Amino acid sequence: MKELMKTISQPDTEINEIYPNQWKFPHRVDFETTSTYINKMDGLDRADQLTFDLSDTEIVHSSFIGFLIDTKRKCRNNDREFNLLISPYLEKIFRSLEIYDYLLYN
Repeated sequence: MKELMKTISQPDTEINEIYPNQWKFPHRVDFETTSTYINKMDGLDRADQLTFDLSDTEIVHSSFIGFLIDTKRKCRNNDREFNLLISPYLEKIFRSLEIYDYLLYN
């Protein structure tokens, strides 16, 4: 299957929709691009599930963590499944912030 369906942002910070409602994030997510992601996700149709693939992501701005928490909350409030695939580095960060269980379990 073709990996690239939609792309937003700049080359080093772009996210790709690799399957419907499954988004692959880059190695680095900074403050400036987080707002782009927020706008993009607000415009998505309301499918039953949403998946973010952060398996290659290792550098994140705190605003992106807030974006993940807010996205999880919105999905939960609308009976949507929210799934994260994360890198070992992000797992360590999420556990130290005590948000791992909240983000990873429906």
